[in-house]
Amino acid sequence: MSSLKIAWAGLFGIGVILVAIDAVSKTLIAIKGVPALGIIGAALILLATTSILNWLFKIAWDERSKSNGK
Repeated sequence: MSSLKIAWAGLFGIGVILVAIDAVSKTLIAIKGVPALGIIGAALILLATTSILNWLFKIAWDERSKSNGK
């Protein structure tokens, strides 16, 4: 679980850094007008957030299932 939290924090941190770089530099890299670093950063933030929420939901569901079975 510890390595999972490190991975989530890493993905989220890298995403925030990429979005910040893109915001500060006024679109450093653009592909057909789309800010590439900002989009990749936002995708990493979304990936980390949904992954941790899914994991927490799984844990809560398991605990609920165990408590209903007793």
